Amino acid sequence: MEWLMVLVSLIGFLLASYFDLRTREVPDPLSHSLILIGIGLRLFWSLEDISYFLYCLPVLLGLGGISYLLYKAGQWGGGDVKLMIASSFLLGYFPKKGFFILPFFVNLIVFGTFYSVLYTLAIGLKNGFRSTREQKLIASCGMLISFFLFKFLPTEIGVIPPLTILVASFLPMLKDIEQKFFVKEVPPEKLTEGDWLVEPIRVGKLRIEKRGEGLSKKEIEILRKSKIKRVKIKEGVPFVPAFLLSLLLTYFLPHQYLGILGSTL
Repeated sequence: MEWLMVLVSLIGFLLASYFDLRTREVPDPLSHSLILIGIGLRLFWSLEDISYFLYCLPVLLGLGGISYLLYKAGQWGGGDVKLMIASSFLLGYFPKKGFFILPFFVNLIVFGTFYSVLYTLAIGLKNGFRSTREQKLIASCGMLISFFLFKFLPTEIGVIPPLTILVASFLPMLKDIEQKFFVKEVPPEKLTEGDWLVEPIRVGKLRIEKRGEGLSKKEIEILRKSKIKRVKIKEGVPFVPAFLLSLLLTYFLPHQYLGILGSTL
């Protein structure tokens, strides 16, 4: 049953990655189907041992809650949260591997951060972005410090300290790229649920605020019925491919995952 759940997850993440890269949106039928399949397979497996299902419940509450907070903070989209809910059932617990989803989630956050930085830099390079001298200096210092931390810090400390410094050193450059290439104006007809406003919009007496979770369906309907011609939104990094790559890394290279506490995990 373990291999079937991993296979379903791989196929689901692959399809979701395709849609996320192509349309910046994971279709609800796909994410909902993964959740239902995960629950169904987990319940069927629990006929052998009920603990196989029960162990997934605290995983669902814990990681589901963290995912929701990331969603409210504007770091994850709704599709990412639904995929994590599906993952709680599909990957939550395996008898021979224990709580497999824990190293998977750690990899998702750590590797996902690295992936997001690389994706943003790639978009900048593709569009001819030129960094300033100050941005290059800060990034170079960050890479140098991170290299020495990776080289000389005890492995028990893990990758979080050097990775944090590395990402922070690129923030000025990433912010500049985001402002230049991730912000665009679209007609209300092309808005989708979860789009992030760059600035608040007033429609008559109603003020639509920019929020971490993005625009709601009701707000989109209001904008479409208004006289507003263009809406300024910010596109995010398509994060779903990080789910796929993290699963491949965690399952097929189980001793190479990027633990928060290094080798102690």
